[in-house]
Amino acid sequence: EESFARFRDAYIEALPEAIASSPRVHLQPGVQELLDELVARKDRAALALGTGNMESGARVKIGRFNLNRYFPVGGFGDMHCERPDIMRDAIQAAKTYYERAFDQRDIWVIGDTPFDIAGGKVVGACTLGVATGGAFMREDLIAAQADVVLDDLSDTKLVLHTFGLD
Repeated sequence: EESFARFRDAYIEALPEAIASSPRVHLQPGVQELLDELVARKDRAALALGTGNMESGARVKIGRFNLNRYFPVGGFGDMHCERPDIMRDAIQAAKTYYERAFDQRDIWVIGDTPFDIAGGKVVGACTLGVATGGAFMREDLIAAQADVVLDDLSDTKLVLHTFGLD
């Protein structure tokens, strides 16, 4: 635990500069627009972050693009090692924060890795694989049996339709 705490502190201290100086770090197409549309439908949509990153690291990463305001709660990798447990935490945190239950058929996990897709499947959520060119490609997300696979989130109307929110 002591070693992890030292690592975490050093990582979080170095992360903002590493993100700011990396030419590879950018907001993926359509993300901002989709989040704005989902927030506009707050009576029908609720957002939670589910990530294998530790919460402090995830908050720094999405904070680079001012996205923390969209995700008041979540499930994180510093609490669990397995994606399904992270997803369960995110769903439970959303239920508590938004003070409502969610029908399993209306829960969507958006992810760019087969781990995200598998975690969503285990908890009974629908899954949207986004092949944004990271470590995994479209074929990997299809093989993971994502319910829907898109190259990016740039077609906001299509994503909203997929979620049944149009």
